[in-house]
Amino acid sequence: MKQILQKSDRAGRIAKWAVELGEFDLEYRPRPAIKAQVLADFIVECTVPDDPELPLTPAEETPRPLWVLHADGSSTLGGSGAGLILTSPDGVVAEQALRLEFPASNNEAEYEALIAGLKLAKELKVEDLKAFSDSQLIVSQVQGDFEAKEPSMQKYLQKVRELTSALGSFSIQHIPRTENLRADQLSKLATSRMSELSKTTALEYLQTPSTEEPEPTMCIDFEPSWIDGLIHYLQDGTLPHDELEARRIRRQSSSVRPI
Repeated sequence: MKQILQKSDRAGRIAKWAVELGEFDLEYRPRPAIKAQVLADFIVECTVPDDPELPLTPAEETPRPLWVLHADGSSTLGGSGAGLILTSPDGVVAEQALRLEFPASNNEAEYEALIAGLKLAKELKVEDLKAFSDSQLIVSQVQGDFEAKEPSMQKYLQKVRELTSALGSFSIQHIPRTENLRADQLSKLATSRMSELSKTTALEYLQTPSTEEPEPTMCIDFEPSWIDGLIHYLQDGTLPHDELEARRIRRQSSSVRPI
């Protein structure tokens, strides 16, 4: 008010209004204070959705823990391999490399990597999973955007459908190869320089395509029972009685790589 009265033109208009309104015997009373909660309740009661037929959106439920899978496959003259990285909501990382002991195209190797990741997620009783792959073809077929025309691709797609149907939720997203380097490295090391694989990386030799039944496999771990120990740790937080093995698993869980 002080700032208003400091301006002569506004002060003059206020004085003129006061004279003109004086004949109506008007009395000025200050507006009573409104408690904040009362005002808030009033706003809530008077606020309606844009569409009266639609109810107000309830508060969102707390999202369930989301696991993340990175998968990649590789096929060269020297052989075919697959690599995957499964990361728990707490940041615990499980790496697996597969050497394919049968002829496989690059697309088939990509599917083998995805299926191996889905199997590991199933073993860990994962409910919600988001997968990443740098294969545009595989991602588009799984999403339903591309049709799988080749019989081998149809079998692989059907296998993926079977595994993902057991999950609470599943999604897959295409990413550039530069964002999938570790999985790509694992897929190549499985067929060339296996000695360079980390001691905490599980190595598996896949004798036949995962689409064939039965699917005999020979699992080779650099550290015996490492996968079993990690599975128990991921599921219920228990560690082996062996102090060295328990320390190794704790060290693995602390070596979190950013996604």
